Amino acid sequence: MGIVRDLRKTVAEYLPPRVSFTRDYLIELARRDVTISIQDATKAFVKGFLPSSFVAYGLRDKDPMDFVPDLFYKKTTYMCGKQRILLDDKLLFASLISDLVDVPKTYCFISQGEVSPLCQDANLSSVSAIWEYGQECNASFILKPVDGAKGKGVVSLRIVGDVAELDGLHLSFPEFSDYVSNLDNYVLSEQIKQDHYVSRIFPGSVNTVRIVTMIDSSTREPFVAYAVQRIGTHKSAPTDNGSRGGIFALVDLRTGILGRATSYVKHSKGTVVWYESHPDTGEQISGTQIPNWSGALKTILAAAHRLQNVPLVGWDVCVFPDRVVVIEGNVGPCLVLSQMHQPLLVDERVRKFFESYGIC
Repeated sequence: MGIVRDLRKTVAEYLPPRVSFTRDYLIELARRDVTISIQDATKAFVKGFLPSSFVAYGLRDKDPMDFVPDLFYKKTTYMCGKQRILLDDKLLFASLISDLVDVPKTYCFISQGEVSPLCQDANLSSVSAIWEYGQECNASFILKPVDGAKGKGVVSLRIVGDVAELDGLHLSFPEFSDYVSNLDNYVLSEQIKQDHYVSRIFPGSVNTVRIVTMIDSSTREPFVAYAVQRIGTHKSAPTDNGSRGGIFALVDLRTGILGRATSYVKHSKGTVVWYESHPDTGEQISGTQIPNWSGALKTILAAAHRLQNVPLVGWDVCVFPDRVVVIEGNVGPCLVLSQMHQPLLVDERVRKFFESYGIC
């Protein structure tokens, strides 16, 4: 019976990633996201990489063993088990760490169009209350799903006079009321005004630093595996998400200085494009210094220690000279953001982490 049980477990763990990977692989080939030879496409599949990753990582000339393959990437989203709710639920996540780091103020919760207040400073219990508060404070807000990911459903909101500005749309109060009535499981939060070092590069989105922490399997202490500065573009605004067309630059963990940026190959005509400066604004990216970098790492490691039962977290943060604001935490943070710049498994701590979960 023990052999049968072990066999079932192996099949259950192996087949879903293999089936999912094969489906995604065939979809990419059919869409022709990248130009790839039959020989390279075959090598990519055998090694567990999507065609886009094979091109993005330059695997024709690099050792695939130094990279976490796409075949096993989805397993990272299951590392947390039931603990993933601590990251998936944005309200719960913020409540767990708000005594350690700054988090954006959340004003209200919207469920099936009904507004419930969450902030004592502003008793927003109706659409009218949101409208009046927006008119009075002349501030910018973010509407986003409580359990959303990849920037889906996120919109910026500003109410000026008798108009609600919603991602370029201009709505009257009745139109805005209708819009809110169709929202479900959303929150209204403050929009963080980012520091000048990154607003200079692109002011059209809140540009966060993705800091990825892992829990060392032997010491049970968190460490920072990598960090990237995410930067929005005209394609991705009002978010900085790479999946929506944003770009990302690797952060030197020792100094906090940005390298050159790149983007998903599907947003650059199937090739790898590097940006020393921003493609829309022309502002310099490479060489930009993130302020208070050592303080930011210390703060995030303290928060990661609080969530010690969550082994892998992608922290989206805004860094300022005197503080760090955590926007959200992510399960299974996109490894492409790092591996387009450098292979993850050349770092021995990272390799041991993934080995402990049977991923490499």
